[in-house]
Amino acid sequence: MEDGDAPYAAAFLRHFTEDRPWVHLDIASKELADADRPLGRQGATAFGVQMLEEWVQASRRVN
Repeated sequence: MEDGDAPYAAAFLRHFTEDRPWVHLDIASKELADADRPLGRQGATAFGVQMLEEWVQASRRVN
């Protein structure tokens, strides 16, 4: 997919939700790290996935 294709992906996925509440999270990061770092290896950073995981963990601590 190219930039701007997330709305089309969401519209496609809506077909399978059967009128249930849902959300489309476009978390596939295109960011690349040029070297290994403390939180990840060289290559794709998975920034969106890491951010979602942090949000879930923080929500659990609050509740």
